Amino acid sequence: MRCVGKFLVYFLSFLILCSGILFGFEEKIVFPDGTELFVSYENKWDPYKVILLRPAFIKTSVGKLKVPEGGRIHFSGKDFKVLFCDIEPTEIETSLGKLTATSVSFYDLGNIRRLFLYTNRSINVKAGDIEISKSVWFFSDSISVNLVEDTYLNTPVGRLKFSTNGELSLFLDGDVSYGKLSEPQIINTSLGNLKVSEHISFFKDGNIKEVFLAEPQYVNTKFGKLMLSFALRLYNNGLIQECYSYPYEIISTPYGKLKFKEISFFENGNIRLARLESSAIIIPAGKLNVHGWIYFYESGEIEAFLLSTNQAIKTKLGNLVFSGSDPDPCGDSGVWISFYKEGILKSGYLAKTHTIKTKLGVLEAKGFISFYKNGDVREIFVGSQVIKTPLGNIKAIHVEFYKSGALKSILLGEKVKIGQKIFYPEDKIFFSKEGKLIHKAEDDEEYQEYEEDSY
Repeated sequence: MRCVGKFLVYFLSFLILCSGILFGFEEKIVFPDGTELFVSYENKWDPYKVILLRPAFIKTSVGKLKVPEGGRIHFSGKDFKVLFCDIEPTEIETSLGKLTATSVSFYDLGNIRRLFLYTNRSINVKAGDIEISKSVWFFSDSISVNLVEDTYLNTPVGRLKFSTNGELSLFLDGDVSYGKLSEPQIINTSLGNLKVSEHISFFKDGNIKEVFLAEPQYVNTKFGKLMLSFALRLYNNGLIQECYSYPYEIISTPYGKLKFKEISFFENGNIRLARLESSAIIIPAGKLNVHGWIYFYESGEIEAFLLSTNQAIKTKLGNLVFSGSDPDPCGDSGVWISFYKEGILKSGYLAKTHTIKTKLGVLEAKGFISFYKNGDVREIFVGSQVIKTPLGNIKAIHVEFYKSGALKSILLGEKVKIGQKIFYPEDKIFFSKEGKLIHKAEDDEEYQEYEEDSY
């Protein structure tokens, strides 16, 4: 009976608490320092977001702040660390000086996250005099404010007029980090004089990070003057990271002229990837028509591309016809034609069935095929074909070889009993280099060679 009585007491207490949350009854919260708050719940499912029913002072990381009746308070949990509160207009010391706020939010460690301002405030920063309104965000490396009116500020590329339509971000020392421009303006850069609009951002040392070009215009690049449009992103060394052209621009490379709509570069200036209009490239494997995305290694060699039509590519096995692709294949890795840095074909998707000579005999290759750096076959799909194995003839879907040409694994196309164990279709079985059945593939440098160069 005593246990039942305790349960009823706890149960009734729980119902009272739930009633307070659901129906807005007054609740009393006692802080660890003894401060009492009388509250209702802002969110009936969250006991740590409350509305004050009587004015009270609460302790925060910036001192005691007075919360008015009806003010909101958000806590971090049972330790009652204040994360947000509405307050009576109060001056709070910040890195921008004293700001009068009506609400304040905090990071978990107690630093100010955001202030909601009581009135507009004029302040002086390194970039110039600004009048701010609404709210101020404080980050670890910058501060974001809202301008009351379009304002000229000093930047590393001269005085620019910034707009009230969007936040202005300042580094902690007061220099401009990011801002929306009120009108098209011309700036002098290492890429030439650029007419920019929309927005501009800078690295901490003052170099341009990103601009938006007001109109298509010629820009100086490592590959000569190119007609570019839209956003232009740069590395801190001044070289282009990413740019766009409409409808396309032509860039000369060791592999031919590429018609690109979008292109990005490594920090050393070499092409990283590009989105192409139909272009012809010349590589050791032949002259090919490509479109869509093309990828490069950082050292400058082609890594992968998409064929615009079914085309023959030279291989150690002879000319093989590979499948063309939609320019945007939505992640279908099978249609990519990929290469090792040495220019040797690494993998692709066959457009038709080819007969391939192997140590297992002649196999009909269908679909995906990959190669080792020496040009020998690494793996092929054979559809559903009977092949010779150390265990006898077995129907396989996929076959993988060691670099020596010995069988490494097969994906079964039928039910097979080996010893006392039964394997089912699409089970994978492995062989040692000596032809013995093993539990899993042997670790070998051949696999690492293939994976290290994967894009």
